[in-house]
Amino acid sequence: MSIETSKKKKGIQMPHTYIILFLIVLVVCLLTYVIPAGEYSTLVNEAGKEVIDPNGFHFIENTPVSPLTIFNLIYQGFVKQSKLIFTMLFIAGGVQMIVDTEAMHALMRSLATKFNKTPRITIIVMMIAFGIMSVPIQMNYFIPFSSIVLMLCLMMGYDALTAAAVIITASSFGSTCGMLNISTTAIANGMAGLPLYHGMGFRWIGFVCMIIITTFCICHYAEKVRKDPTKSYCYGIKNVIEPGDPESLPLMNGNHLLCLFVLAAGVALLIVGCSQWEWCYEQTAVCFLV
Repeated sequence: MSIETSKKKKGIQMPHTYIILFLIVLVVCLLTYVIPAGEYSTLVNEAGKEVIDPNGFHFIENTPVSPLTIFNLIYQGFVKQSKLIFTMLFIAGGVQMIVDTEAMHALMRSLATKFNKTPRITIIVMMIAFGIMSVPIQMNYFIPFSSIVLMLCLMMGYDALTAAAVIITASSFGSTCGMLNISTTAIANGMAGLPLYHGMGFRWIGFVCMIIITTFCICHYAEKVRKDPTKSYCYGIKNVIEPGDPESLPLMNGNHLLCLFVLAAGVALLIVGCSQWEWCYEQTAVCFLV
């Protein structure tokens, strides 16, 4: 290694993520000594619910936060949001258990062999399936499915970008439209004093429109790549995994079908529970635990 190269590597480097987060928290903490404190008063609306008064803002006495209590506040934040944190843990564990059964792998083999002459149908099926699954859960829980989707897309002659588009877009529809999303819509409705999952009908319309438009765009790009691989934005870049052969994936059996049925039934139950029975964190976590 030359001296110049060594000097370049010793230049200014980005600090660790934890350092950046700590500095942000520290700056916000110091700003509590400078920025005036204020709050909105509340009122009771015609429906008898307590809501924020848009004209009720007023300044209050400052309560600065000492930098010495930063770590105490981080701990208290985890305790305060324990319902959300444990719900996410149960959801991630439930999804990972389904992945470990290889039921999804067997489903991908069935799709790859059954629709090998019309592979775009596979994309449509995956977009609808992941889209519906994203209704009650967050996007990051679909990460375990990424390698399976990538393998399937490569088997059908598509590229890695197609796989990324399928898993990223479809898994974000539920949280973007927010029909039954706990972390966004439920919390926001509660803070605004609105009924739980308010405006669900309009959100469902947006959800369907997003699936149709996005699926059409992905299929258009994917078919273009399948017919001419040089038109891929990933052309010339080595794939993380090899395409493989559908025969290398496990064959669908009764146990796999049972696992897929449990997953589908669980998502359907969550949709009904959140929309009709006002389910929230606890019931969602229990559903995935079961």
